[in-house]
Amino acid sequence: MGLHMKRSFIISKNTKLNLGSKGVGIDFGEMGLEYALSSIKMKNDNNFNKKKLNKFNTISNEQETGELNKELNVDTYNKLLKLIVTVHKRGQEIIEWQKINSTEPPYDFSNVGPNEQNAIKKYEEFKETFLERIIKSLGKKKRIHLFNMIQEAKKIDKEIYSQWENLNMLSKKVIEGDIDAYFQVIDEMNSFNELLSYGSEFEVGTNDGSAIEVEFRVKSSNVIPISGPYKNGKPCGERMSKRKYYDLVQDYACSGAIRISRDIMALIPVEKVIVHAVDTIKDDETNENYDITILSVVFDKETFETLKFDTIDPSLSLRNFLCNMKQQKTTGLEPVSRIIYY
Repeated sequence: MGLHMKRSFIISKNTKLNLGSKGVGIDFGEMGLEYALSSIKMKNDNNFNKKKLNKFNTISNEQETGELNKELNVDTYNKLLKLIVTVHKRGQEIIEWQKINSTEPPYDFSNVGPNEQNAIKKYEEFKETFLERIIKSLGKKKRIHLFNMIQEAKKIDKEIYSQWENLNMLSKKVIEGDIDAYFQVIDEMNSFNELLSYGSEFEVGTNDGSAIEVEFRVKSSNVIPISGPYKNGKPCGERMSKRKYYDLVQDYACSGAIRISRDIMALIPVEKVIVHAVDTIKDDETNENYDITILSVVFDKETFETLKFDTIDPSLSLRNFLCNMKQQKTTGLEPVSRIIYY
C-alpha cells in the first residue's frame, strides 16, 4: 500500500516530520505552533481561554482510554466503543490564515517593547523602604533584581515579536499553497493524535497542494476491543460477535475519514481531501495477513461544510461524496479500488 505522491510523510507514534534544511521549517520553539496560535486566539477572544482549553482537556483525558490493553474494565470498554465511532464529532478549530497574515506587529521593533517599558518604569520609580535605607544591602539587592527584570522583559518582548514574525511568515506560505507549510501545520497541530492513541497510523501526501490525500491505516485489530470487558482480571461479558465487529470497523473507518477531512480543511485552505482507509485481513487459506483498501472517498469542501457533525450517521453521510465502499454482512468491508481521478 502507501501513497504514490510527489510529496508525503508518515504520521505515527514513533515518527516526527523533518522538513530538512530546504523546507520551510519555521521554528516556534519548545511550545510549538499550537501554542503560538492559541496565544493569538486567547488575546483576541476573551471567551476562548477557559472554555476551549477545558474542552480540549476533557477530550484529551478521554483519548487516554484509547491506549488499548488486554483487560479493559466495563466503564472503559463502553467509553471506548462510544469514542471510536464518534471521532468525527470532535475536531480542530478553523485557522483563519488571512486574518493572521493581516495581524499588526505587537509593537514597533525599533522602539522599546511594552514589557521592557514596564520593567524600566518599575526600576526608575523604585523607592527604598525605611528598612532598606538602614540596611543598604537590601536596597542594593532590590535594585539588582529590578535591573535583571528589565533584561528578562526585553527577552520576552523579543520572543513575542519573533513569534508574530514566524506566524506571519507561515501564514503567507500557507495562503500561497506552500506544501512544506501545509505539512508543518498538519504535523505540529497534532491533528490525528486521538486516532493515533487508538492504534491507527497515517500517510499524508499531495502532488501540487490543491488537494491532500491521506492513507488512513485503520489497524482495526488494535482499535476494536473484540475480547470484551474484564472485571478483576477475568472476562465479564460475551466475546464480541463478528457482525458487531464488522459494523464497528465500518463505523470507525467512516467516522475517522470524516475527522481527518474535518481537521485538514480546518487547518489548511484546500478544496479537497481524499481519504483511503486501509486495514489488515487474514487469508484463511494461507493464514497470512495482507492489507486492503476498505474505503476510498473524496471530500469536496463545498459539500463537506453542509454536514452536521453532531447528528450525521458517518456511513450514510459518505453517500454525499464520491466514494468506494462495500460491506458484506458475513465478511465485513470488502476490498475496493482507490479513487485516483478527482
